[in-house]
Parts: sequence; structure tokens; C-alpha cells
Amino acid sequence: PYESDTDLVLSWCDEMIRTRNPLVERLVFFFHRHFATQRIEVSPPQLMTQQTALFRKYADLGSNRISDFRNLLYEVGEGPAMLRFLTGEDSRKGRINENYGRELLELFGLGVTNAAGQPNYTEADVLAAARASTGWQVNDDDPDNPAAYFTSSRWDEAAKTVLGQTGAFNHRQLVDVVLAHPSHAPFLVTKLWGEFIPTAPGPATVRDLVNVYVKCKFRIKPLVRRILTHPAM
Repeated sequence: PYESDTDLVLSWCDEMIRTRNPLVERLVFFFHRHFATQRIEVSPPQLMTQQTALFRKYADLGSNRISDFRNLLYEVGEGPAMLRFLTGEDSRKGRINENYGRELLELFGLGVTNAAGQPNYTEADVLAAARASTGWQVNDDDPDNPAAYFTSSRWDEAAKTVLGQTGAFNHRQLVDVVLAHPSHAPFLVTKLWGEFIPTAPGPATVRDLVNVYVKCKFRIKPLVRRILTHPAM
């Protein structure tokens, strides 16, 4: 469907221009940068358009009122574009690739340090997270319909200890552990705040945003509403 990467970019720019709700495309762009997938590492290009469509599903807060970050992270981590970008499709029991485990903790879920400057995770946490994420592969025999699938024999089913929690975690259980960590909510709400407001939020504002986000079970719409109606906006 795309003769060049220019076509890929222009198709998204066209969507941005023609949309009746610019907020949707703004959030799509935020998710794209948050998860940092790059076309240079992802082929065929249809994997990228599929991921952008996934972002749009979660960004359309009118149609998807219960859109939440937990399920978004589930789907992104198990999606063909991310599996290819971070070579997660090659990670399997006995031959672990740490790329996704590291990025999940560092970029997607927690950040390197907390507000006090203390590390949020260790190298042991990265390895355990990578073990939990094994087993996923990509089928792109039909480039227009790429799909990820799980092969249980490739998954490391043994117990792992991640962020102080121990269990035979799979990918979704791993995500649950990450989102339960006290650094996740401040990290995510501060980053989303920065998408709309250039001045950093004060401690009281961060606490308020965290309360909204956690109380609403990581739903995106209440958090965005709180940010866009803040006096600093």
C-alpha cells in the first residue's frame, strides 16, 4: 500500500490535517513518541501503520471512553511493530533478549529514577522482565495483515522476581507489576502533562493527577481532562 516511506509519513500527515478532532491525533503522536518505535528498524511498513491504528483506538476518547494505559501497554508490547523493533520475536527461553524488558522499565513504565533520584529498577529486574516477555513471535507472510502470536514452548515459565514481586509472570502480569510500582503513575502523568503544558507541574499538581489516574484505574480520558482544564493550561 506504500511505495515509499514518504507515503507512510504523508498518509499520517493527511490524517492529522483532515481529522475533525485534533486531540485524537495529538495523543496518537504522543503515544508514538512515548513508545519510540522507529520505521528504520521495523519492516514491512504495514507494521507501523498497524501500530498507529492501535494508538488511534486508544486516543479516540470519545469512541473509547474506557481507554486505559494498562490495556494499551498490553497490546503495544504484544504487537508486531514493537516485537520487531526491539527484536522481541527472537527472545525465547534460554536465549533472552533484554531489549523490551529494559525499555518497558526505563521508557514506557517507570523512568530511570524516582523523584528523589533513586533508581527505580535494577539490572536483575531488567533480566526478569525480559524473561517474562518471551514467547511472542510475528507472522508477516501477508504484509497487509501482520499478526503476533504466542508460542508457549518459547516462554520462560519459571518464577521471576521483578520490582520485589515474585511469580511465574507472563507479559501481561509483568505489566501489572510495573503499573503497580509507586513510580509509574507520577512518571506517566508528568510526561503527559508535558505534552500540553511546557512548565513542569508542582508536587501538589502531580499528586492530584496521580490520584485521578490511579482512582480511575489508569484510564486516559479523566487524566487528559484534568490536564486540559488545569489553570496552567
